[in-house]
Parts: sequence; structure tokens; C-alpha cells
Amino acid sequence: MPNWKKLITSGSDASLASLVVANAVSASAFSGSFFGDGSGLTGITSTVVESATVSDTFTNTTSKTVTHNFGTRNVLVSVYDNSYNQILPESVVLTDINTVDITFPVNESGTVVVAKGGHLVSGSLADEVTVSDTFTSTTSKTVTHNFNTKNVIVSVYDENDNYIIPANINLATVNSVVVTFSTASTGTVVVAKGGHKVSGVVTAEVDWLAVSSSILPETTEVFDLGSPSKRWRDLYLSGSTIDLGGTLITRDASGDINFKDSQTSNLKRVVVDELQIGTGETARKFKVDNGRIKFTDVNNVDKVDTSLSLPAGTVSGSAQITGMAVAMAIVFG
Repeated sequence: MPNWKKLITSGSDASLASLVVANAVSASAFSGSFFGDGSGLTGITSTVVESATVSDTFTNTTSKTVTHNFGTRNVLVSVYDNSYNQILPESVVLTDINTVDITFPVNESGTVVVAKGGHLVSGSLADEVTVSDTFTSTTSKTVTHNFNTKNVIVSVYDENDNYIIPANINLATVNSVVVTFSTASTGTVVVAKGGHKVSGVVTAEVDWLAVSSSILPETTEVFDLGSPSKRWRDLYLSGSTIDLGGTLITRDASGDINFKDSQTSNLKRVVVDELQIGTGETARKFKVDNGRIKFTDVNNVDKVDTSLSLPAGTVSGSAQITGMAVAMAIVFG
């Protein structure tokens, strides 16, 4: 069909039901709907801005409340110490759609970052970056996110919106995540695309009921197991050696306890204030009292064992007998 070469108007508004242009359209402004892939559009500037993250600091405290006002519980919460190392608090509770409450087992200082799921990124119209899915009374949940990448962040919450650590999180494919629980659980899984990387080993996410590898500190001789006010109760070991910085406490095949300075050499000295042999009323104790060695029963009553006898053999020399008598006098007072 024939086409006009140019269309120029200088009067009132011109109106067209449709317009097909072979080359280009130039305009200072445009309103209405545009159809097509937009591959030929140039000179377009637009800013799409939405607050997607909220951060807040905390100092020497065991709790922190962050008000993010996102109007949703579909959020991700990350906590960092003052050196910007990621830490795992004692609990993270999505109290309501605008508030997160965080508690710590001891006083902490650092920063909390709360990110909104499914947000628009400033300057561009982004794809959906967060997917959430619920699970009910199950030991396994598969979430399909279709992000086409394993660079994802996974957070799990129980039915009361408390942050929980599942038994395992597996990035099964570039489009799915499999979450397993040690017992049947109910709650929500949130999967976020992209995000920051955390250096080092995340040792906090451990199922202490099913440890399958050695538990090692990040740095030697820095961290404690328990504290003066937070003590473990009993220690059960199946091995036969406790290594105290090179001093070994060992148990041999007969059940005897040995103190060694190596795998083969017994220590020449064990320092104790009191040594008890036996149990009950027949037990005897050795202890030092005002520079003297005392031999008592369990009630600290002085005892002298009159059944002491010399070992088989011949003792010669008055000096040896005298020395033994002196030694017995020292022991028995």
C-alpha cells in the first residue's frame, strides 16, 4: 500500500487510530501504552526506587528490635559483629510484618541488616528475587525458585516465625532447594537470589544431635568450651587419652590411669594437695599439713597402719634401718 513520506501538523491536536513507522519516532514526551520488545528504544531515563534494606546497630546488649516497615514477614535477616563477621544470634523472631526482634546469649555489639524479599532494585525493573513456601508437619521440603543459579540464600522459620536451623539445606539444582529436618516441622522457607558471600567456615549451623565430623575451632587456643558461669555437666569419651597441651592423661587396658609427658614416658611428678586411696570408711588419705605428711581416714582422723611390714629380703646396715624408722616417723607423725 502507498505510504505518506511526511506528516506535519501545526494546528490543534492530531489524532490517529494507529501509526506504523518504518524507521524511527522522535518525541520529547510520550504517554499511553507501548507494545514491542523495546530493543530499539534509546534516550529513556527512569528511576524506580524502593527501600529494600534497613540496617541498625546495637551495642553491648543481649537484645535488639529493628523496625523495617516493609509490611511483610517475607524478609531476610543478617547479623554482623563490629568486625563485620556474620554471627548467628540466639533467636530471630519476625514479631510482626514491620518488626524483627533479635536476642543474643551474651552481650554483643554490631549491625543488623533486614532485606525485603521480592523488592525492586533502584534504577531497574528487577526480576523476582525472593521465593517463599510453607511446609506442614514434614521432615523434608523442596522449594522451586527458578533463579537458574545456586547463588542463593536460604532462611527457615517455624510456625511462630522464629528463625530455626534445619538438619540440612541442599542446593539440589540451579532451580531448587531441598530442606530437611531432624523431626517433623511446620513453618516457612524463604529463598533469596544472590546476596553477599561470607568468608570462612559457618560453624554455627550445626545439628548437635547428629555431628558427622570433627569439631574444630577457627583459630587454635582462642576459644573455650564453656565458661566459669556456663559449664558443661558431664564429659563422655570413648578414647583413652586427654591431651592437656602435651601432658597426657591416659587409661590403659587394665583400667589404670597414667599421667604422661609423651605417648611413652610417665611424668616424674603429679602435684596434688591430697591423695585418697580406696572408698568408704576403709579409705585412707595422704595430705600435707604444716609441712608434714599426714595419714588419715576419710574423716581426717590420724591413722597408723600397724600391719606395715618390710618387703621380703635382707636389710643390712644399721643406717638403713635407722633411715626407715625416721621415714616412718615422718609419715605417721
